Amino acid sequence: MNPSVCGSVTSESGTALKGWGLLLGGMLLAVLMLVLPGQAKATHALTYQVGDVFVAVPNSVQWREPNGTLHSTPATIPSPFNTGMAFDSSANLYVTNFGSNNVSKLNNAGVLIGPFGAGYNAQPESIVFDAAGNVYVGQAGGTGDILKFNSAGVLQASYNVATEDRGSDWIDLAADQCTMYYTSEGQTVFRFNVCTNTQLSNFATGLPGSAAFALRILGDGRVLVADSQTIRLLSTSGSTVQTYDAAGQNGWFALNLDPDGTSFWSADFNTGNVYKFNIATGAVLLTFNAGPPNTVFGLAVFGELTAAKNFTLTLAPPTAENPLGSPHTVTATLKESGNPEVGAKILFSVSGANTAAGAGVTDTNGQATFTYTGTNLGTDTITACYDANSNAMCDTGELTATAKKTWVTGPPAKLTLSPKTATNPVDTQHCVTATVQDAFNNPVPNITVRFSVTGSVTTSGQAKTNASGQATFCYTGPALPGGDTIHAYADTDNDSMQDANEPFDDATKAWVLPVTTPGCEIKITNGGWIIATNLDRANFGGNAKADENGNVTGNEEYQDQGPAQPFNLHGNVLVIVCGTDGKSATIFGEATIDGSGSNIYRIDVTDNAEPGKGADTYRMRVNAYDSGNQVLRGGNVQVHKSS
Repeated sequence: MNPSVCGSVTSESGTALKGWGLLLGGMLLAVLMLVLPGQAKATHALTYQVGDVFVAVPNSVQWREPNGTLHSTPATIPSPFNTGMAFDSSANLYVTNFGSNNVSKLNNAGVLIGPFGAGYNAQPESIVFDAAGNVYVGQAGGTGDILKFNSAGVLQASYNVATEDRGSDWIDLAADQCTMYYTSEGQTVFRFNVCTNTQLSNFATGLPGSAAFALRILGDGRVLVADSQTIRLLSTSGSTVQTYDAAGQNGWFALNLDPDGTSFWSADFNTGNVYKFNIATGAVLLTFNAGPPNTVFGLAVFGELTAAKNFTLTLAPPTAENPLGSPHTVTATLKESGNPEVGAKILFSVSGANTAAGAGVTDTNGQATFTYTGTNLGTDTITACYDANSNAMCDTGELTATAKKTWVTGPPAKLTLSPKTATNPVDTQHCVTATVQDAFNNPVPNITVRFSVTGSVTTSGQAKTNASGQATFCYTGPALPGGDTIHAYADTDNDSMQDANEPFDDATKAWVLPVTTPGCEIKITNGGWIIATNLDRANFGGNAKADENGNVTGNEEYQDQGPAQPFNLHGNVLVIVCGTDGKSATIFGEATIDGSGSNIYRIDVTDNAEPGKGADTYRMRVNAYDSGNQVLRGGNVQVHKSS
């Protein structure tokens, strides 16, 4: 920039551009025409937000919201010409004071702190930070050298770079922290190695504009250049691959990247208009006027991802699957140009099946962790956000990374048996269902449930839970009335042993006499006898009858002659059940044994032939005694059922 030279070269449209210097009187007039300082709006924060746009104007900087609305003109800067701007890691704004041969530093609320650095030769125009926080300043006048300062403003080095028309006018540092790209208000993009103090080959030559000004290196190595009449996108080999323009704009000068990574901003000093372009399509996304002609000479965007300060944020693990109720930890890693970023605030949020939030500060490895526990089945999206402006919100444009988390059913935490109690007739089947759930009442499938029955029946079994977390076990009741306890547990480790942490439940079962079959009659005649399972001879006889209303009468006698188990049973009849085959029947009654006690007995008979000897069968069961199902050695069994 050269405000003291009055000269021009005609562009393709005939507009005077080359030299583009303005008379001081014209600039002073422009100062008087600038917009008045705006007041901070209640709807916007009082500190810089990611995406906020800053416009360098005479004696001040306009602070604008991402939509271009003027937020405020916060500070008076003692310089009639302000140009390049950049932010440090603490969100302080640095402004090159072209007109007063200085650099001003403002805090993140726009308050002027004071000058930064010293020893500027002439007309500092552009400024950029490296990953370590060092500051490089490009100078349009004097020696045209690029100056390097540390973060405290102490001069570290001066680089005597090759120039064209105007020194090291506009600069930008590559991600390697060594290669400085710069323009010199000509048709060339130069390169210089600030690590070895070596001039490098030119990146691009023969640009068609009357003067190349501000430039920015994209993450993929391409370069955007404000080339007066147009803005040019240069490939990694320096050739033009795309141009950007807007009607009536022929003084493209300032240029900065938007934090969204897909767009950039540029300003035309001839008109004072500022534009936001889509990098891929060239579409104009936004435009506003920042002041009268010949007053807008610099831009900055808070949160801009410059090549030299290229932040990356990753979240690990990217995917994971955990059982409900278990903690899950993700680690966010923030790096700047490949180096860990220490002390940065990372915001975490969880959406999806579960919700959670938290925050952390990166350690010496640039890492911050976040742990939460899922209580709902399903998939979560975990988002980590680099809170660049430390406002405890993830603003549009701030760097984010995401991970996916799937929560599945947890280990068995409870088992419930159903029904808890039940009453059934003897000899029938009873089924219980075990429902296995995790700590959050979700069904747990594919778990082995082991069942055991004690009491009047002793049996066991196992089954695996289905998708509903249920397993069913069935068994047949005893021959005589009684009761059972049913125990079930979830064998989580499948070792066939109930461990202390494996859930269980119990249920009870009562077995009772069946219902009498009306009209059923059973007669045992002609001195019935059998050889019991214990090899004793047993004699028996009796009759049992139920009328059409189910009223029962009858008596039964059974004598085990010994020697194994001699006893005498004499009892009445309580229930008679005729089988559907017309041949079988069962008698239940209450009897004394050897003249005392009250004992429930059961007799099962079949009437297979007339006479019954050698064909009919008889079986006596009482308490622990069981004659076994035996063929009659003598006597006859007759079963009748009235229709």
